[in-house]
Amino acid sequence: MSVHHMRAQPENVTKIKKADTQESKTDLLPPNAQLINPCETLRCALNNIRQKNRDTVIQGLSLAVQLSRSHPNLLEPHMTRINQCLSQQLLSTHTNATRFACQAAKELFKTMQNTARPEFDEIVSRLLNRTADSNKLIRFDANSALDHMVMYVSPISAVRALVWRGPSHKNPLVRIATARLLVCTATIVGVNVLFTSSMYQKTRKRMIESAALLMDDTHLETKNTAKSLFEMFVKDDNFEQIFYNEMDQKLVDELHKTVTIMRYTDKANV
Repeated sequence: MSVHHMRAQPENVTKIKKADTQESKTDLLPPNAQLINPCETLRCALNNIRQKNRDTVIQGLSLAVQLSRSHPNLLEPHMTRINQCLSQQLLSTHTNATRFACQAAKELFKTMQNTARPEFDEIVSRLLNRTADSNKLIRFDANSALDHMVMYVSPISAVRALVWRGPSHKNPLVRIATARLLVCTATIVGVNVLFTSSMYQKTRKRMIESAALLMDDTHLETKNTAKSLFEMFVKDDNFEQIFYNEMDQKLVDELHKTVTIMRYTDKANV
């Protein structure tokens, strides 16, 4: 079991899990079932996702989801093709096809945790786009899938994919989702771990840069969410060393006053 999976899950993640029960009435994924012939199921899945008919493709993805629950090792060598198909379905103009793709992505984040590029980054980017969809059910499914992404996937891969297009997206709902998911990631990993582990050097740099960009957002909810993330960083004892030694000087100069105010306020409240 990876270190990521061994981490204690915070309260906000528990709330995410509870919220999942609200989705049961609109769950489009197949129920758990024992597969009599997994190899044949795999063959059918791969054949179906190569077809042009939308319903046949969805049947193929449905079989892939079933395989992921009981035979992930059998499915793993074919995840590039599965993810390419999934990514394509996230562009669908058909509501149920899009919702199914969101729900399938959610399940595969949990069961397969495959973060191979460029497919993984593209799936996350398209899910972020769907958090601003005009259909509230698609928005719900997209946000729920991304919640699972930060819960089950490596934080390094999750943050990389989120900041690729999220912080600079033209739609405020996407920027809000990005900021929220970065807060969730920081909470799950732990800010102290982010700032003391060498493996997270690029990740924390990306998160600080994204928080800085989003704090300057014109949308109040985005700005406030990003500010709460940056405050989490500033309160850590290791922040100043990381901030002044690892960040670009231009960003340091831009945020020096903000950092000073936040640290002063934090000490004053102790």
